[in-house]
Amino acid sequence: MSRQPRKNFCILTFDVEEWYHGAYPGYDYSMVADAPVRVVEMVERIVSLLREFGAGATFFVLGEVAEKYPQVVRTIAGAGFEVASHSYTHTLIPPQGREGFAGQLVRSKRLLEDLSGQDVVGFRAPNFSISPQKTPWAFEVLESEGFLYDSSVFPAVAYYGGNPGAPRFIHKIGNLVEFPPSAMSIFGVKVAFSGGFYFRALPLWIIEAGIKSYHRRGETPVLYLHPKDIDPHTPPLPLGWIANFVHRGRAKSGLAKFVRLLKKYRFISIREFLDISR
Repeated sequence: MSRQPRKNFCILTFDVEEWYHGAYPGYDYSMVADAPVRVVEMVERIVSLLREFGAGATFFVLGEVAEKYPQVVRTIAGAGFEVASHSYTHTLIPPQGREGFAGQLVRSKRLLEDLSGQDVVGFRAPNFSISPQKTPWAFEVLESEGFLYDSSVFPAVAYYGGNPGAPRFIHKIGNLVEFPPSAMSIFGVKVAFSGGFYFRALPLWIIEAGIKSYHRRGETPVLYLHPKDIDPHTPPLPLGWIANFVHRGRAKSGLAKFVRLLKKYRFISIREFLDISR
């Protein structure tokens, strides 16, 4: 399943959420309830770039964003891109428990399917907050609700956690296909490079070294971005400078790197990868 379908292919994914969605100590996004809207403009820009370079992508859309701005989902689906679920609210999954998680999952799936006209078969947990060790029931719920794949297990140390013991490459969890965001192994230590803060902060040559390390093994790298990662106009959060650097630092650099990668690699959605790999 994890074999490289064609040379230079990469899986591209986006977490479609507002700039203020995140998990930081002492922060709740209700603190910025009257925040400016950036997601609508940024999704339009991302879709335009992808179409310009003939790239595919999977968009994990947050349910509350879809409900508030249904045009975001229609823009994505109307351009032929895959729509997947990012849950309904951007809250950690473990405190919700099985029933709470199932409720949010079903609510987001129905909403996204109604708006997109697609079968929603993929999921990514907010802040990569599920794992087979801590929330095995989450994968059982995903299977029972008809999902085919998950992309929530972060196989490296992250600012807000992570699961460094998890496999780096595409694999199965039960009957689900797991698409972990890509990480390099440096002297046995797994280091993230493929998205978010890491994508913005790292130089392009390190990101490309990570991509090439996957291709050399015949594996397909999975990149993940948020609209804010390529938005130089992301507002600050009411937090300290360290959290704000993680939140929005080097977004202008992120945009430039993203465009350069679009020119060099062939990006596909997760659904397209599954179709090619059959």
